[in-house]
Amino acid sequence: MENLKFSRKVFSNKYECGSRGNIAVERQVWRIQDIEELVKRFMNLESQEGKKIRDRAKEPKVVCCKAIGKGGFSDRNLDAFISDISYFILNVTDITGV
Repeated sequence: MENLKFSRKVFSNKYECGSRGNIAVERQVWRIQDIEELVKRFMNLESQEGKKIRDRAKEPKVVCCKAIGKGGFSDRNLDAFISDISYFILNVTDITGV
């Protein structure tokens, strides 16, 4: 749970597209009215605040698509992992004579 709170805070701070809302600190729960108010604020197509948040929320989507796409961070990590395993298998095979 603590990891989730940290992730939410980092994401909200970096992309400025989150809101703490009026969470009841002593119970760590949200009231239905609080959730409803936040959703209305963010989804209001006439609201400048909602438009800014929706625009900023597109940035992580682009970053994630680049990371998992060809030549992206995840793609390079997978290639490196496969190369390391292949190197290990070839060297162990050479040493053991199997």
